[in-house]
Amino acid sequence: MELYTDNLEPKKWASNEINFVQEMTTHVESMLTESNNIAHDIEYVSNQLAKRFDVASVNENEKKRKAKRVKEQKSKTKKKRSIVEKSKVGCPNTMSDMSGDDDIVIDILDDNL
Repeated sequence: MELYTDNLEPKKWASNEINFVQEMTTHVESMLTESNNIAHDIEYVSNQLAKRFDVASVNENEKKRKAKRVKEQKSKTKKKRSIVEKSKVGCPNTMSDMSGDDDIVIDILDDNL
């Protein structure tokens, strides 16, 4: 498959790919000629990876995730209890027509939440 026309112009469908390759080649050439940038880039990437995968950071993020999950579960449980209690009392706008079958109410809530 030819990327260029007979006049050495890039074909319309290939121009984006050719531009991308040219830009990346230029970028790599500049990295190779400027060794200070390579060291800086490697140091930056290394620091970012260290921050991302540091054991303390991972543990802290895991604790935050678990705390959020516990809070969500408590909220869901509170909503379920409220609806079940209202259905037992027979409050309007609840599922009191389920004749007090709490398991059905909870199953429906699980599907909707």
